[in-house]
Amino acid sequence: MLLSFDNKAIADWAKLSGDYNPIHFEVERARETGANDIIVHGMLPLLHIKQRLSTVLPADTGRDWVSVKAMFRSPVLRQLPHALEIQPGKQRSRFSLRATHDASEVMAGSVYRSVPAESPEQPASFSIDRQLFREKRAVFAEAFPDFDRAWLLVDALTFSQFLSSEVPFSIVRDLAKMSGIASQHELMDAALTVQTAHTVMVEPELFRMPLSQLKDPGEIRCELHAPVTVPNSKDTLSGLSQFTVRLDGRPVMQSEVGLLVRFKS
Repeated sequence: MLLSFDNKAIADWAKLSGDYNPIHFEVERARETGANDIIVHGMLPLLHIKQRLSTVLPADTGRDWVSVKAMFRSPVLRQLPHALEIQPGKQRSRFSLRATHDASEVMAGSVYRSVPAESPEQPASFSIDRQLFREKRAVFAEAFPDFDRAWLLVDALTFSQFLSSEVPFSIVRDLAKMSGIASQHELMDAALTVQTAHTVMVEPELFRMPLSQLKDPGEIRCELHAPVTVPNSKDTLSGLSQFTVRLDGRPVMQSEVGLLVRFKS
């Protein structure tokens, strides 16, 4: 299976996610990272991979949750074709995404069954209201008309709202001692943020559910857990943030987002 992403695909994901990082739109800013062209949002090819996994994995998962873990090796660039390979296994299936022009692996990961761990802490949280859910659902349906799995929408929506929340912004700003930075936009100009990993665990009922059967939830709440951050040097740090998603009080998803932040001199 070949995947490639043009300007429209990038713009569609930005509209859905709200991620307008300049590296996805300006060649000059992308080249600051060492890339030769505009960088595709990492979650866009991963969304297509998740959709494909939804069609090849057995829908009957029993009581175990489905976990998809991905590592971003190098950027996916605009227009370049990439080949997706899935290797099914009894306990764990694996996938790999490679650029066809040089066979380099840009993304790799696995799919397996798991049981979510309960967090003893009292996490911070934010909610997604019904109006925003309906707006993003319409955008999703227009951009990805063949993606008829409810969990794909919930995953994309909660991930994007997590990134736009104050928590990741505050973590990076405080660790970089940038007290004068007042917004996400200003932070993008002062630091380069790149996603390095993403893991999502999906409750089996939601994993099986067609998008057409997902009713408007009364509440979507994301519970944010204490992040883990490791300074790599004076100019970079790595971080891992986790959150749990609840639909009308019922836990349906857990996500982990790995980030690498490089501060500009």
